[in-house]
Amino acid sequence: MHELPFSPSRLKLYSYHKWLGVTVFLPAIARLLWRLKHPVATTSKINAAIWGSSASPSPRSS
Repeated sequence: MHELPFSPSRLKLYSYHKWLGVTVFLPAIARLLWRLKHPVATTSKINAAIWGSSASPSPRSS
C-alpha cells in the first residue's frame, strides 16, 4: 500500500484494514479472557459428570 498515492481510496483501504484488524483482534481477546476464567474440563470431571461420583464406568458382565 506504500506505492499508492495519497488519495481518498488509499484512506478507505487503510480504514478497511484497520477495521478488519479490530474485528479479528477483539473476539480473540474476548476468547482468551473467557478461556482464562473458564478452563477446559478435564477428562476425569467429564467422566464424573457422566458416570456419577466414580471416574470410571461400572464393570460390564460378560
